[in-house]
Amino acid sequence: MSDAVAENVTHSPAPADIARDLEGLIVDGVLASDQRLTEREVTERYHCNYSTAREVLHFLEWFGVVRLSSRRGARVVGTTEFQPDQVMAVWFRLYSLMLDEIRRRHGDIPIYGAAQPEPHRMFARFAAVKARLEMLGKISGNRRLSELLSLAAIQIAIVAPGRFGQIESSLTA
Repeated sequence: MSDAVAENVTHSPAPADIARDLEGLIVDGVLASDQRLTEREVTERYHCNYSTAREVLHFLEWFGVVRLSSRRGARVVGTTEFQPDQVMAVWFRLYSLMLDEIRRRHGDIPIYGAAQPEPHRMFARFAAVKARLEMLGKISGNRRLSELLSLAAIQIAIVAPGRFGQIESSLTA
């Protein structure tokens, strides 16, 4: 391929990269809870094709931040799917199970808090919680429990960001 032709070839970002970027926008509140997100919006924002956009929406559904519906695109999760009180109850029960698993495997070990990220960036706060949960998943030997806790945390970050501090506090207590 000649240099002139190579300069005109552009590559759109990988679907997983686009999905991670959109996940950040959703968690930071740029894309609101219950907001519709279509393939067309993804293609226009990221200059990708519809196949890539469809794959992005499937990644976002897998991440737990959107719900897909046929012929309607996706909708950012909201309080219609997840009641904050119920998600918080699930969080505390799962976290209790995680701590029980750690105690069973290692006895009573101190669990120290992690460094706090920038308070104004919810996605940075979520990333810190997720990293902490991944570490606890390794310690407990139960990574699936860690994944479920991450899913509950991201849903609270989206539908009840004011309550996310409770999740952070429980990880440092």
